[in-house]
Amino acid sequence: MGDVANVLGRVGLRIGQKIPYIRSQIEQEFSKNEQGILKSFGKSDAAREQIVVLPSDGMASEMVLSKMKGIQDGEVKNWIDGGVSGAVYFGDDEHTECLKQAAGMFSLTNPLHPDIWPSVMRFEAEVCAMAANMLCEGDDSEFICQLNQKPSKVCGAITSGGTESILMATKAHRQWGNRDRWISNPEIIACVTAHAAIDKACDLLGIKLVHVPMDDATGEMDLSATAAMISSDTIMIYSSAPNFPNGTIDNIEALSEMAYKHKVGLHVDCCLGGFVLPFARKVMVKVMVRVRVRVRARVRLRVRVRARVRLRVRVRAR
Repeated sequence: MGDVANVLGRVGLRIGQKIPYIRSQIEQEFSKNEQGILKSFGKSDAAREQIVVLPSDGMASEMVLSKMKGIQDGEVKNWIDGGVSGAVYFGDDEHTECLKQAAGMFSLTNPLHPDIWPSVMRFEAEVCAMAANMLCEGDDSEFICQLNQKPSKVCGAITSGGTESILMATKAHRQWGNRDRWISNPEIIACVTAHAAIDKACDLLGIKLVHVPMDDATGEMDLSATAAMISSDTIMIYSSAPNFPNGTIDNIEALSEMAYKHKVGLHVDCCLGGFVLPFARKVMVKVMVRVRVRVRARVRLRVRVRARVRLRVRVRAR
């Protein structure tokens, strides 16, 4: 019903734009919103210097850094005292200084050339291995990514951010569905609480996104609705641990069994939960957040380190 409502809404908007009075009202609202956005970013501030043309004479390094420092000082107060969720990760001054020095040391490296900068490839492999170790339980050593010559059942890659991670996982499932199951019109099932990046990924890759409701009682992805929407064209179920709007955790184990039964992929978005839930399970036994690598379906986990890490997990049936 959600998809139908969206389609009807878009059609109604297009029809309304052809009526002069309605069009003028829509344009006024757009203009009002635009001015509000510009104001929120400070672009309407006449006192703010804006450089929009490449200067004929270059600035001295000291001047460039001074200007940047002045801009930064005006922004730090927005987050330094906390109250910002999912946008900045701040520990303490010592940790921040370490990050600055590390970034400066490798600012001129290029991960596309591991033959020149093998250390960057090593860092990526070690971060993925540590993430895999953390997400696996103690008795799942065979699933843990090892930096050795033996083939691993867990592998990962660091991407530029969460949107790219979701895009890559979506593309991988599209390629798998086309190659292994001859699916030419792929579909992905996601709850209405899923991150908006899955909408973007499906739009870019030409995949039909099927939205299902959440369970009103639990805030989790509705299992019955999900099972009902699985078809021969389904390539992936998208789940969240936790989801962005409500912070609730989908029933990953049940969705894993469902995905395994229907031979489709399961994507678990652990962007904000991946580095919280393993510890929550240790200190809050009753929570039982079973976001484990050892499930039955083909699983892709997205977790966040400093940038976000996408773990692709191939697991065996128990």
